[in-house]
Amino acid sequence: MSGVATLLAREKDLAVGIGTFDQPAKYLNQDYNLLKKKCLQAGKLFIDNTFPGVPSALGFNELGPGSPRSKGVVWKRPGEICANPQFTIGGMSSTDACQGALPDCWLLAAIAALTTNKNAILHVIPDGQSFQVNYAGIFHFQFWQFGQWVDVVIDDQLPTVNGQLLFDHSPGQNEFWSVLLEKAYAKLNGCYECLAGGSLTEAFEDFTGGISENYNLNKAPENLFQIICKALNAGSLLGSYLDFSGPDDKEERTPQNLIKRHGYSILDAKEINYKNGKEQLLRIRNPWGQVEWNGAWSDNAPEWNDVSPDVQSRLDYKAEDGEFWMSFSDYMKNYVRLEICNLSPDTQGSGTVHQWTTSQFEGVWRIGSTAGGCIDHKATFRMNPQFYFKLLEEDDDRNVRGCSFVVGLMQKNARRNRIIDQDLNIIGFAIFQVPDKYKGLTNIRLGNDVLLKQDPIAISSTFIDDREECDRFTLPPGDYVIIPSTQEPHKNGNFILRFFFEKKAVASRMELPTNAEIYEPKITASVVDSHSRQLGASKDSPISAFKLLQLLNKQIAQRNDIKCSGFKIDICRNMISLLDKNGKGTIGLTEFAVLWEKIQKYLDIFKKYDTDKNGTIPSYLLRDALHEAGFQMRGDVLHAVVLNFAEESLTLNADRFVGCLFRLELLFKIFKTIDKDKSGTVQLSLGQWLLLGVF
Repeated sequence: MSGVATLLAREKDLAVGIGTFDQPAKYLNQDYNLLKKKCLQAGKLFIDNTFPGVPSALGFNELGPGSPRSKGVVWKRPGEICANPQFTIGGMSSTDACQGALPDCWLLAAIAALTTNKNAILHVIPDGQSFQVNYAGIFHFQFWQFGQWVDVVIDDQLPTVNGQLLFDHSPGQNEFWSVLLEKAYAKLNGCYECLAGGSLTEAFEDFTGGISENYNLNKAPENLFQIICKALNAGSLLGSYLDFSGPDDKEERTPQNLIKRHGYSILDAKEINYKNGKEQLLRIRNPWGQVEWNGAWSDNAPEWNDVSPDVQSRLDYKAEDGEFWMSFSDYMKNYVRLEICNLSPDTQGSGTVHQWTTSQFEGVWRIGSTAGGCIDHKATFRMNPQFYFKLLEEDDDRNVRGCSFVVGLMQKNARRNRIIDQDLNIIGFAIFQVPDKYKGLTNIRLGNDVLLKQDPIAISSTFIDDREECDRFTLPPGDYVIIPSTQEPHKNGNFILRFFFEKKAVASRMELPTNAEIYEPKITASVVDSHSRQLGASKDSPISAFKLLQLLNKQIAQRNDIKCSGFKIDICRNMISLLDKNGKGTIGLTEFAVLWEKIQKYLDIFKKYDTDKNGTIPSYLLRDALHEAGFQMRGDVLHAVVLNFAEESLTLNADRFVGCLFRLELLFKIFKTIDKDKSGTVQLSLGQWLLLGVF
């Protein structure tokens, strides 16, 4: 129930703009301005009790409490580390962050790239933070996190060993913006150790809300340099990795002074005049702040002697700061993967070259209801969430025929779950063309008659146990449905599905509307008399839930066409509540006749879906069975039904199935009774809410 409440609260926040770029949600409900004001009034430095300076904030394994690497760690504020701490010195630049004892080069490389986009970095690092003006030991940073922006508050107690910062640090040890940014990101992900190892694009996305593309440089397109230039001009963030021969390779130096298994930022791209031709160059940074490429076009390399002084000055190539220039041809020989994070319109700003059309959806896979697995699992595949999109406009690029777009499927809490040793799901997606008769419809769900009778028009490049799977596609204008899934069925997970369209397009969730056409049998006097004689009771004899239990189980025991062990008292109470008009908890023979006719109909539906005649129906057929009984509901409601009525084996027996239908009927009728103006919403006091909950 708490999970449902959280989702509903999230929907309510989004409806009023909380969690957006302009109004980030307060992470852990901490209000930076209020907390800082209280500290200044009290004359005390802030202590963050939600992420205190204790061993568990460092890690859970190699950096966990009692581990050798955590010994000797002392948490100190910047004023205890150096004499004159500064938040920034001359602004934030790519050379300010140097890697420490934590293997988070991917994060620091992303931070370096972030400094090249002023609009993005000023959003991640809100202005006005200082160690001199209104200092209270409290700072805050803003991150995009699984579909929403959050404001993360921290104190400035930092892990040190022998008086030196243990992790990220500035070259002069007295500039702290990147150090505090690293701490806020560690808090968001659970601890510092949760930042060990990762992809640049993960941090890129969390800094910008953008979506990533990956290029295998062994199979790179011919126009890759132009792709890099276009991305940099659009404000995108770029990073790259060297090859490594196996999982045991460490961060070793190559003969050209590059580091294996290491993330580098790509900061700039230039094509310059060189000798009698042109040379394509990339400016790259090692997040260590040192150890630079020593080949062609490196600092003091002879190639610079044949370049005009003004170009030399403009490219600023002589500095031992971890940054270096490299020819594009050498880049292609040494690196194996390029990662580009395309920025969202919010982060891009208004002056950028390219603006995307974006759509974003939150979704869940739940065991037994919405987790159908990949298309190989034909019986359950249709259970998965479905999303519609329509491509309306072809690209401007004449070399591209069709509509280009990027899809990102992201599963939540990948890093934080490391603490509890929870593995990631293996995720991917398939895209189908929508048949003509369903075009433009989003209040439906496609079934096996569509999904299993055509091949996907496109699929994710792989199913992967990573935080996100992103792919670029080009398809003709038209209507499509995308189905995100785990590889195997019946795997719980929360996900974000995002679209970045090059041109005009629309997207929406595909879902049946929630409604009910409740079966109401016509009961005649002769039918009531028949039940009276059969039960040996008078018409005025009240029937309680306990009496109903006896009557129903006696009747069901006489049927040999359905396996049923009998009804339970909770189901009988729901049935009584449905037809109890006087609030006494009893019904008469007329109401009993109505119940019995309904039960007969619902048992007939049960028999139809009990295909193997073993006395149960699988939960993946429940949506269809409910629909035949007159009930339609969205995926999260269906999951709640499965949770409450299915057995551990993800099946429903006859009495649970019938009980489920009566419970749904009761809930629908209660809502319609209260919703007098038929607005589709109701407002209740706490007392009324509790009364209905108990009822």
